[in-house]
Amino acid sequence: MSHLIDLQNKGDGNTDRLILSGEITISEARELKDVLLKAIDTVNDLHVNMEGVLETDLSLLQLLCATHRAALKQGKRVKVEGKYPAAVMRVMTEAGYSRREGCVAEARKSCLWIKQEKDKDG
Repeated sequence: MSHLIDLQNKGDGNTDRLILSGEITISEARELKDVLLKAIDTVNDLHVNMEGVLETDLSLLQLLCATHRAALKQGKRVKVEGKYPAAVMRVMTEAGYSRREGCVAEARKSCLWIKQEKDKDG
């Protein structure tokens, strides 16, 4: 199965959009990490769209979590746009990432995994 990791600038110079699709697993972790680091270094807002992810594992969640924490430390934002696909929801559930509030390190209540609970509840 192939994968797509596509970083796009939204045209305002301040926001990038990262589109992930296909198989995003540990095999793609290095490539994804490099793209995430580049995005956080160059813009203030990163919007991640995972709607096209068909297969994933814990590495995706860990990289996004680490990126989110790094962004917060720099006063930047990372957010998920769109819905979580079934593959991501499965890993979130299995790994215990679905939550109602963010982690201790996250004061702004912008945890990437809170959205899942909000979508689920309505």
